[in-house]
Amino acid sequence: MRTKLLLSLGLLGTMSFLYGQQYRPGKQIDHDNTAFVRKVELKKAGEVMMKVDQISVTDTTSELSASLYSPDFTLFKNFHAPVPADGAQFFFGHGGVTVAENLVNNQPRYYFLYQTEGYSEDESGFRFFQDIHIIDENQQQVGKVPTSWMGYQLYMQDGKNMLISDYQDWDTIFWSNPETGWSGWETFQVHTSAVTDVATGQTIFTFPRGTTFSNFNGMQSGIYYATNEQNLFFNIDGEERILTTNNNFEKYYLGHSSGNHENALDMWIYNKDFSLYKKISNVGYDIPIENLYMANTYQPLFGKHAAYFYHTVTYQTDGGLNYNSKTYLVNLNGELVKTIDGNFSIMSVVYLPQQDKDVALSMNWTNGAIEVLSIPDFEVIGEFNDLIKDKNGNVKFVKYTDDALIIMNEDFSTYKSIPLPDKNTWSFQMVDYYSTCADEKIEFVFTGKETETGTGKGLLVINEDNETIIDMPDFSALHSSYYADNLPIILRKSTDKYGRPVSDEFISYYRTGKLPTQIKLGGNPLPGADMQILKQTDNELIALDKITMNADGKGEIELGEGVYYLKALQTQNGLNTYYPNVLLWENATAIPYNTDPLEEGSVYCIEMQSIPVPVNPTAQGVIVGKIVISQPEAVQQLMRIKLVTDNGSVPIFDVYLQNTADNSIIDHTPTDENGNYRFENVPAGSYRVLVNVDGKPMESVNTVTLTTDADIVENVNYEITETGVVAKMPSGLKYTSTTLIIYPNPAKDFIYLPQSAQNAKVQVLDVQGRILLNIDSYKGEKLDVSRLSNGWYMIQINNGNRIKTGKFIKIN
Repeated sequence: MRTKLLLSLGLLGTMSFLYGQQYRPGKQIDHDNTAFVRKVELKKAGEVMMKVDQISVTDTTSELSASLYSPDFTLFKNFHAPVPADGAQFFFGHGGVTVAENLVNNQPRYYFLYQTEGYSEDESGFRFFQDIHIIDENQQQVGKVPTSWMGYQLYMQDGKNMLISDYQDWDTIFWSNPETGWSGWETFQVHTSAVTDVATGQTIFTFPRGTTFSNFNGMQSGIYYATNEQNLFFNIDGEERILTTNNNFEKYYLGHSSGNHENALDMWIYNKDFSLYKKISNVGYDIPIENLYMANTYQPLFGKHAAYFYHTVTYQTDGGLNYNSKTYLVNLNGELVKTIDGNFSIMSVVYLPQQDKDVALSMNWTNGAIEVLSIPDFEVIGEFNDLIKDKNGNVKFVKYTDDALIIMNEDFSTYKSIPLPDKNTWSFQMVDYYSTCADEKIEFVFTGKETETGTGKGLLVINEDNETIIDMPDFSALHSSYYADNLPIILRKSTDKYGRPVSDEFISYYRTGKLPTQIKLGGNPLPGADMQILKQTDNELIALDKITMNADGKGEIELGEGVYYLKALQTQNGLNTYYPNVLLWENATAIPYNTDPLEEGSVYCIEMQSIPVPVNPTAQGVIVGKIVISQPEAVQQLMRIKLVTDNGSVPIFDVYLQNTADNSIIDHTPTDENGNYRFENVPAGSYRVLVNVDGKPMESVNTVTLTTDADIVENVNYEITETGVVAKMPSGLKYTSTTLIIYPNPAKDFIYLPQSAQNAKVQVLDVQGRILLNIDSYKGEKLDVSRLSNGWYMIQINNGNRIKTGKFIKIN
């Protein structure tokens, strides 16, 4: 639960700066025509920022577009809404503009929803209309759904988004009362709910006229996904069912002027297949109908154990001079359980797992606090200002005083208390888990206090241990401008530990830290050596700047969160070497870095491999070959490391000669600008020719044999493909490695296997050897590993002749 409260904050607390953070500006996006921005949580994509732009076309019409950006401000999706029909305009309230995500075979499909409203004129006069439009990723309109001022709400069912909307029409009836002789005409709105499949735009069910979802919350809602958080479906008699309100005006038609008090707004319960389950009448149990003034609809009071309905009746006393209220609590059969004097405004029901009980939350309008009520007695057992849940559903209450933030356990005992920052400098914005940091600590977000000259600068985030996560005094935060949700926007990638605050200039800031590194050769520090830093993203490998080691052979580089590889660059005595001390890309160790300081004295040290000494300088054997690149553009898309230079030449690659007898490297040579290489002075023996390309594992290896010291072997060629380096030797022996190359590694959502895995049997196993995924014939598709827990996994492929195994790391 995330809440913005306007409170007067107290004394200056002493902050501890254990996180030692530094934030740097990243991308900036255009916002000249931006109408509003909003943070959206999608089940598969995670947190994205939706930016809605509106451009005037004429004095009365405009174009609307919605852009979705990932936390690093990479454009994720873009939608464009057509200009509304004549007489209509865009409407941003009550559900307004949003995006929906459907999952088909765990693959996401996205839809853009927006509203228009306007008036039309026909023979009967003016008619107001309001519609919800659904657009798919191809910018095609999937459907148009009528709605009302109540807007709409989304819910997820079987991986698909369903849309609940309320549309309205009008009834005008004549009524008469024989006892009083009174009669007249009555005109009133009739609201009816319907459910639409977002992906098809087809309405799958329309409730009987005058029947609406009881807990429909379109006015305030954005997107919801987890059905257990939506309160749209309730466990009734062991099944999930739908609660509706029936605007039953039957008594009007029978001529009773007070008929709406007697039986309007009954609770009708439907099954999830939309068949009617039962009805519960909505009346006061001990109040004469002639004294009724208003009978509110039944509201659900459901939790893990609680299963009640309640409603409030307001009635006249003293001949209509005074009004009183009673709240009635009934069970699932509509039988009265308890009558309570007064009008209770129940906000929701919360399950407290540590106490295994449900409680009701009610607003105390006198002091602005939220009261916790026992069920079914409705006795006050505690009071708080905010409530938050961790990912396991555990509840903490938060109370604000003039000088402290008090975090309470479920029984209202104090969990922790931290002092508030200076009330003259900071304004409290929200309390949350996981928004700014992925750890399990509660976070409190503050922004600079508003001044007479405008909005104050500054963003401060502290956690429950009074540690500072973000302290940016000169930062002007971008706030969500979507109606009441006026909160600072902090986006966090699922793979990152720390969030990215967004400035009012639409710049995404990322947290950085200094990664300590060192290069050694023969166990000794290597001053002046250069180190290349490579960053692995979901889709590509990026070559970052080089750093030069100091007199101690050490260096620091400021990096954001991510997965990195370190490469010591060749010196007079040392070969190009990846961390910790390997020559080939596939053997390099990835470094997941979250910017937190390492333990004192810790350093990522590369032990460079020495340039080999010639085995037999008098030998006259020669091995010659060439490295070529297939489909350079396709290969290039996977890397930000140039595989083809501006003049068309091939960059230099390292080629190694490995003795098959003891796996020692006996020689090394770089390729020339055309990709050619040549080994000379090679003595008789059997050798593997190894080629290293950043980001490209060797999928197969050429093995050559020289029977004499004077043998010459040519055309020991290799091809660089999208997936790796492939041996292309036209003749001679070819050795295929039994080690399986997996890319990317570490992996978040998907992994790719080399071409050698085609048509083979593929199995994914955990560290206990349990088979988690089994494919009888692999067809080159990417493997979905998004549902695996973090950790090591093994992949085994079997083509009938050879078994290859490989390991990969799953990360979030």
